[in-house]
This record gives sequence, C-alpha cells and structure tokens, in this order.
Amino acid sequence: MPRPSSSISNSDSTADSARSGLRSAAVAAGWVVFWLAVIDAIAGLTFSPAKSDEPGLVGQFASYFERGMSSEARLRRRVDDPTGRYNEMLASGWVDPEQWRNQNSRAGAGQEQLVAFYGNSLTRQVASVVAEQNPDVGVRMVFGPIAPPSHAYACFLADRGLHAADVVVLGVSSNTVAGVLSMTRITQSIVEPLPYTYTRYFVEDGDITAVEPMVSTLAELRAALAEPAQWQRHSMQLAEFDEFYSARLFNASVLDHSMLAKLLRAALAIRREREVSDRVKGRSGFQEGSEATHVLRAILRDFGSRARSDGRRALVLVMSTIGDGDGLDKLLRESLAQDGIEALYSNDVCPSTDRDTYQDDGHFSPDCARAIAEELIRGLRMPEVAEAKHEG
Repeated sequence: MPRPSSSISNSDSTADSARSGLRSAAVAAGWVVFWLAVIDAIAGLTFSPAKSDEPGLVGQFASYFERGMSSEARLRRRVDDPTGRYNEMLASGWVDPEQWRNQNSRAGAGQEQLVAFYGNSLTRQVASVVAEQNPDVGVRMVFGPIAPPSHAYACFLADRGLHAADVVVLGVSSNTVAGVLSMTRITQSIVEPLPYTYTRYFVEDGDITAVEPMVSTLAELRAALAEPAQWQRHSMQLAEFDEFYSARLFNASVLDHSMLAKLLRAALAIRREREVSDRVKGRSGFQEGSEATHVLRAILRDFGSRARSDGRRALVLVMSTIGDGDGLDKLLRESLAQDGIEALYSNDVCPSTDRDTYQDDGHFSPDCARAIAEELIRGLRMPEVAEAKHEG
C-alpha cells in the first residue's frame, strides 16, 4: 500500500491552519465590532443631545458630540424643542422686513440724521456704540449673526423704501467673505446651526444675477420641515447653489445616533469648510480671481450705486478679524475708491495684529469699538469726499 505523500499532508495542514486563522480573525473582528457597538451605544445614552445643556462634563461632551449630527437632525431637534429655548436663535437673521419693523425709520427729535447699518454682529457692535455715544444721531440696525456680506446686501435691498435714513452703512468682515458662496449659515459651521437663508448672487458679464432661497422665513422653514417634498426641494437648491453644502453632512440619517459617526462627520465638516474657504483666502491672502472676490466687489458697487440713486450717502465698513491682517483692505481699497464709495477700515483704527483689538469671543474690544464708532461719525460729519472723486 503506497504511503501518503508528505507534500499533500503538509498542504492540507497548511490549508487547515489558514482556515483556522481566518476563523479566529473573523471571530476577533466580530468581538471588536460588538464591543465598539456597545461602547457607542453607552456613549450615545450618556452624552445624548438632550443633555447638551446640562452643566459639567456631561453637558460639555454632549454638546461636542452634537456638533457631529447632520444639520437637518440638529435643526429638527431645535425646532421641536418644547421649551422654546432655541426660538431666538431660530428667528435670528432672516431677511424679513417684519423682523425690523420696530427699528427707527427716521431721525428723531433733535437728531441730525438717521444712519442705517446692515451687517453681522461686528457691525451691530459698532452701530450700538454710535447710538450710545451720539444722541444726535439716529440708528437703524439690521443684522444677522455671523452673516456674510451678501446677507447684508440682501437686507439693504429689502429695506429700501422702508425708512428715511440719510446714510446707509454696509459692514463687511474678513471672516465671512467666503459666505457669499452660500445661501444659509447652517451649511458653513458645525458650531451653531443657524438656519436663516439669503440670496445667492452671481456675476455674469459684469451684471449681478440672483437666486432667491425657496425658504426665506422661519414660518417657511417650519413648513418645509413638516413636508418632505418641500424639504427635499430646499435641499436640492442648496446642493445646486451653495458651495458649502454636502449631502452627507446636511441630510439626516441613522448615523445621527452613532457617536463614532458623529466624530467622523464633525471632522469632515471642518475639512469641507476649509476646502471652500481656501478657495477664497489662502495663506498669501484673499484670492484676487476667486468667484467670491468678484461677487463681493459687484454687490458693494451696486450698494453704492443704489444708495446714491435713493439720495443717500453710502459707506462700507471694512472690518478685519483676528489674524487676518490687512488682507481685506488690500482686496477692497482700490475698487471702492474707483467706484466712488466711502469706506472706513477697522485696521486703520485698531490694527488686527494687536491682540488688544479683540475680545476673547472675536468681537472688538470696547475701546476699539468706541474708536471705530468715533471715526465713523467724524467721517460722516465731513463732506462726502468719495462721491466727489466719483463725480470728478
């Protein structure tokens, strides 16, 4: 009887060992997945979004993990919150004249002029100081939190004919220029899902074209969230015209319940924001040929032109934020002068390289805000130099 081949026996033994190794690896991998799922579930219960407002470490971790939820899921949670604690946040920033109907519409008794301000919280900070320090000047404030210049411009347009301001001021801050490529703040930041929308502007053959948001008020937002087809149309519009939009970051899914998925999504959201922002402002400063630059200059030019046609004096408040130096000044100073539009540059008053220029939250220090406001009023009490250049 022939003896078994040793090579065949060795081959069978090797195959059995390989299969055994694969089974062991699969079992080990299964246990790893199982325990990851257990840890993920425990973390989800411990740091659920509902605990994000609790004091202490639990609330801090819950708030951190919540940033990794989809924009839609975070928004629905706030809209559905029975306590109403998010109502002010949800209502802020909409380009809706009803929201600023209680603002001053004309100069009051004993006031020399009414100045209307449009912009974000930095613009509002300066406007508030103007109102406090100059009782002879009436102030009208229309703003949106962390709003881009396109939002300020849209508010200016919506507000025409609703007031008798002598001067209109449009604020532009260096940290929000990239926002002109968006239609809502909610696609840009994971820190706070501000849902207000605004017009998306384009420049074609030197002319401004506009795409109006399908959802333009808080009431329309609530209606869209309640109607899937309407919400889908809103999402599709953002997908087409908002450069910051990403379906995997915006749309709700089962992954909103996973802590690990939230961590990954938060990282992806930060990377997405940087990718778009880097097209507008790189390490060497603002990109001269970027779409955002063309749109920004076009809307500022139109702002000045429309203000003059309304018989009003126009001024652009150019504000440099922490670490941005004079990049925005360089981007706009020449074009604003050529267009005959007056401008005040915060960097000329309070250098952005000086840390004392800002508070910890990024707003101007009280002394800096006061200095900018004083320079603004001093300029408005002088003849309109920029328009003289424009005409001559």
